[in-house]
Amino acid sequence: MTRPNSLSFFRLLSMSLLLSAIALPLHADKSDDAAITLAVARAKAELAVKHAQSAVDERRSGWDSLWQITEIIRNKTYNVLETRQQAEERNADDARDQALMDQIQTRLTKLHEDWDTYNAKDRAALNLSFQDASETVGRLSQALDSLVNAERAWKDADLEPATLQSAYEAIAKRAGEMRDQAEKALAAAKTHQKTIQSDLDDVNKFVGHAK
Repeated sequence: MTRPNSLSFFRLLSMSLLLSAIALPLHADKSDDAAITLAVARAKAELAVKHAQSAVDERRSGWDSLWQITEIIRNKTYNVLETRQQAEERNADDARDQALMDQIQTRLTKLHEDWDTYNAKDRAALNLSFQDASETVGRLSQALDSLVNAERAWKDADLEPATLQSAYEAIAKRAGEMRDQAEKALAAAKTHQKTIQSDLDDVNKFVGHAK
């Protein structure tokens, strides 16, 4: 089943609301204009939350698999170096390439230090950022539902609709920010994965030349 284009959906929605406004009698008062403006703000908020939730949901499975693949690549890098190190250690003392052994050990030490630093700092921050985006989108969805449910009572009490409009606009803005935050965290994780892959490629070349 083909998913509707979100931008086209919003354009159709906006056009529908605009046509509704045009169709109002010429004597329509300001309350009618306020109702249309409020409906547009609500629609934008609903669409923004839906987009943000979809973005987080689609990226959550990718987020977990991304880290799993990154660790697999990292472990391969260690294995390549350690296998070459063990092969050299099996040589007789007079045939052992100590300079090569030192280079391998230096690379292993640096890889461990870089990974430990990244894992404790950057990876932890990215995980926190992604999780925060996911949880915030869930809370925004709940806030939006509550606001929509309260709208009738708000109108019946003859309260100022501009306050509701501002609340809808705030939800839409925050939802967009959380979508961007989740996407930014994923992009940063992918960049690090490329770095890990580059390390593996470099190690393979190093070991290949050492043979």
